[in-house]
Amino acid sequence: MTKMAIYIYLFSVIFTIGCKKPPIDPPPPVENTKTNLSVVWQNVFYSDSTAAYFHDPYFSNEYVAFCNYQLVGVSNLNAGIGVYNKETGVRHTLWNNEPGSTFNMTGISDWKICGQNNNLAAFCNGSAIKCYDINDGSEIWSITDDFLPRINDFGPYLYCSDVSANRTNANLYRIELETGAKTRLFTAYKTNGYEPSLESYSGWISPWGDSILIFQNRQWNFPISDGKVDIYAYNLKADTVLWIIEDISNDGNSSIQKPNIVENSLFFQGIKSQHCIDLVSGEIVWEHEYDNAGFASVENLYADGKIFARSQDNLIAYDAQTGTTLWEIDNTYGLQTGGRMGYYQGNIFLTGIDLKHYLRYPQLFCINAIDGSLKWKGNRVYDGAPIGNMKDGVIIDQNTGYLYVNDSYRIICIDLNNTPLDISK
Repeated sequence: MTKMAIYIYLFSVIFTIGCKKPPIDPPPPVENTKTNLSVVWQNVFYSDSTAAYFHDPYFSNEYVAFCNYQLVGVSNLNAGIGVYNKETGVRHTLWNNEPGSTFNMTGISDWKICGQNNNLAAFCNGSAIKCYDINDGSEIWSITDDFLPRINDFGPYLYCSDVSANRTNANLYRIELETGAKTRLFTAYKTNGYEPSLESYSGWISPWGDSILIFQNRQWNFPISDGKVDIYAYNLKADTVLWIIEDISNDGNSSIQKPNIVENSLFFQGIKSQHCIDLVSGEIVWEHEYDNAGFASVENLYADGKIFARSQDNLIAYDAQTGTTLWEIDNTYGLQTGGRMGYYQGNIFLTGIDLKHYLRYPQLFCINAIDGSLKWKGNRVYDGAPIGNMKDGVIIDQNTGYLYVNDSYRIICIDLNNTPLDISK
């Protein structure tokens, strides 16, 4: 071996020994493709499995109803509702056509199941409100107007509002659910440059027996870019304002989700705040203000003396009476679309993004209401199924323990009493 060859050989040996290769990350564990969800039934919303976004579902006696508001990547199908038997998943015989064929309303912004017998479905799209009978699929009434996009029911009435073309006043209306007769109840006017907008109407029966409507006046002053939110209690029997809380939130903004009313307490959400209000006196009992929060997409939940509030990536539990923060979970359950949370036998149920998973899968989560610990999560509808896009709001039948949710394509019924399944075998 020549002297040059020896030098090259020694150099290559030294270089190989001295330069360690960077460690290779181990591959992620192989995921179990079995489902841990006890699925009672599943039913595609569209026959061709078109994906959609859904409003919160509702019960109508023996049925559960889902209403979509936007299709994913499709423009030639109509939005509509699917009405399913809660036990079997079989579609209602008069609503078993393709959604949007029996009922068609472009861009549904809000909807409610309502009526004395819980058999009416009211829909709003900002330019009209329509009411249908769930039992026979017939249209009861229709009103065309430039309504704000949200509605709510209280007793035999539906409540909605509009804003004048020049935005100098906002009107609150009451509509008789059985007839569609509309009555103007209240008008808020532009004051000191703040333009009015009436939102999130909720009903309360006072200790003296009067029906009180609770709503908010969300106002914005465009020239100075400033907002303010006033809370109203309006006595429907006396046709007068019972009390007003002015400028309730520091950031001048609020959630338009329906607030919770429990006995004589109102639990109201700002965008960055939570408030408990005594409905009899109109006094604030407790409140929390946050620098970084966003309570816009999910209405708070009351259960077992606690209020549960959800922002973009936080879940917080409060003592409903004192406002004490019982626990807070940060950066774990990310919001995908928002939607109603559910409660059953000491647990909270919600959909969202699994921020602790390396692929950030959407999941259905079961969370212990006492301490906020995760009990289980799941997103496969059947063994070997692809990852399901669990999203939007849930609804739970407290008598059967059945939870209803969507995964963009399907409506799914899950038996909470038998979930999670053992997938280790």
